[in-house]
Amino acid sequence: MASRVDPAFIAGLPKAELHVHHVGSASPRIVSELARRHPGTVPQDPEELRRFFEFRDFAHFIEVYLAVVDLVRTPEDVRVLTYEVAREMATEQSLRYAELTCTPYTSVRPHEDGVGMPIEAYTEALEDARVAAERDFGLVLRWIYDIPGPVRRPGPALSGTPCACWEPSGSATAPVPRRTRRCSSTSRPPAYPWRCARPPTWPPGPSPRSRSTRSRSSSTRA
Repeated sequence: MASRVDPAFIAGLPKAELHVHHVGSASPRIVSELARRHPGTVPQDPEELRRFFEFRDFAHFIEVYLAVVDLVRTPEDVRVLTYEVAREMATEQSLRYAELTCTPYTSVRPHEDGVGMPIEAYTEALEDARVAAERDFGLVLRWIYDIPGPVRRPGPALSGTPCACWEPSGSATAPVPRRTRRCSSTSRPPAYPWRCARPPTWPPGPSPRSRSTRSRSSSTRA
């Protein structure tokens, strides 16, 4: 008869987490607290919040995720999120070490006037929570900064000019991708989140750059 491992024994083992996302680790309890600080799109009631997190598809998952991201607006939000995530990791999962992937860009928002926070304030809030978590829970936290960049497509248009089929999705303050499509253009669309408004054709043909490269290669061999 096969022996069974006691789940309580596994739960009590000290653990390390090397891939965990900062905002993505927020439990409904933490999201509810942030939503109370910033009333609006995200519900505060636990039952409504449960329904809010019932994802219909991947695009809806991204929409919900970005709505929660938009709740992290102040250094105190960053501190509360980080400290409470650490509390749950330490007390509920017996974590002793974790590397959190953080995206400062979504809270700093350097290209939007009147919103966001200085990167120094963001970093100080992270550090305050890290020190407090290690002191209170014995959990060592380290950071991996995620730096979003433009979405690149194959082709010669490397100047950053979007192709005509790309248009913004959602509002200016909380853009969300409504659908994911592969674009037949060889231009480079602007930075995420945007969507393609033209029916896709895939795979696209070779770009002018790749054709000219093959032509040069052929002439060299000749």
